[in-house]
Amino acid sequence: MGKAVTNIETNNLTDIRIKNRVEALYKIIEEANKEFGIIRKKCSHSKCEVNYYCWAVGHISIKKICKICREVIGNPSEEELSYFNDTLGLLNKNK
Repeated sequence: MGKAVTNIETNNLTDIRIKNRVEALYKIIEEANKEFGIIRKKCSHSKCEVNYYCWAVGHISIKKICKICREVIGNPSEEELSYFNDTLGLLNKNK
């Protein structure tokens, strides 16, 4: 009976450590996201590309993305989208 109590206490201690580490990591992510925002506001977005952007698992869009800070700038123009599709077609034909 003593072993079962010890195992439960050990598991609880492990759970507390895991929870604390997860919370610490979420804090790091939150701080990094704030820093991304600050840096991206300073970026001129002078070099952009049209590429696939995955905004959630299984949800992919074609977006205009800054090559310097990786911020999604918006939707590509019709001309940019056409060029992207044409280039993609050429890549697929070469396979």
